[in-house]
Amino acid sequence: MYPQSTIPLGLCQCGCGQFTKIAPRTSTTIGWIKGQPQRFLCNHHRRGIPSVGGGSRPVPLVDRFWAKVDKHGPVPEHCPELGPCWLWLGALNRDGYGDIARTGRRGGRTKSHRYSWELHFGPIPTGKEVCHHCDNPPCPNPRHLFLGTQKDNIRDMLTKGRGGQLRGANGRYVSHGTPSGTLVWRMV
Repeated sequence: MYPQSTIPLGLCQCGCGQFTKIAPRTSTTIGWIKGQPQRFLCNHHRRGIPSVGGGSRPVPLVDRFWAKVDKHGPVPEHCPELGPCWLWLGALNRDGYGDIARTGRRGGRTKSHRYSWELHFGPIPTGKEVCHHCDNPPCPNPRHLFLGTQKDNIRDMLTKGRGGQLRGANGRYVSHGTPSGTLVWRMV
C-alpha cells in the first residue's frame, strides 16, 4: 500500500493503480464530492489494512486509527509552538470532524480527536469536551487538544475572532468579543 499523499487524484487510494469513477453526488459520509474522482473503487477501502492473523477478525480500533493519520500536516499560524496538525485521512462527519467506527458496523462511531484524547490521556470526564487549540476540526494531534466545557470552547472561539455574535434560541444576544479580545456575557 502506498502512502495516500503520493497517489494521484483519480487513482484508487488503496494502491492498486486502477482509475476510480467520478462521484455522482456529494456525500460527506463516504468522502465524495460531486464531479470529483472517488477515493476508492468499490470495497477497496479495506485493502492494505490487514485483518488480524490474516483471517476475517476485525482490525483493532487503535490500528485503524493510526492507518488514517498523517503526522505531516501544516503548522497552525496562531500556535506554531505546538507543531504540525495531524491530517485525518479517514471519513469526515458533516461538521468536518474526523469520524471512525468504534467496533464493527453496529458499534457506533466517534470523532477522531476524541479517540486520540482517550488513546493518549485516558477517559474524557463527564461534562467535558475535547477542544482544539489549532482550530482544525479533523486534527487528532494530542498536543493540539485540551479539555474544557462548551463555554470554554465558545470563549476560545471568540477570543480568536472565529465567531460572530451568538444568539440564543429566542434570538436574544448572548455574547460577543470586544476589540480588545475580552468577552461580554449576558444570560439568556
